[in-house]
Amino acid sequence: MHTSVGSRQNATLQVWGGVPARFIRKVSPDEAAAVEQAAAETADLAKVHSSEASKTWEQLEQDKVAAHDLATRDPDYNSEYYPEFKPKVKI
Repeated sequence: MHTSVGSRQNATLQVWGGVPARFIRKVSPDEAAAVEQAAAETADLAKVHSSEASKTWEQLEQDKVAAHDLATRDPDYNSEYYPEFKPKVKI
């Protein structure tokens, strides 16, 4: 069963579903706002995914090293005092 929430200009928001499509119910203003919010959040998440998915293998490896370094390093560490332990990747 397919369900869709949609609107046409100057039409009431409605939920239609099934094959063939049949009217199920009207959508409340709160539900319509929630759908709009979910769509905006999904678009933002898609941008993050696109950025991560376009990284090269080298960038992924650098991210992995930087994440491990950040997770295991003492928060009081200062690389100016211990340059020999300076991470090989930019954080």
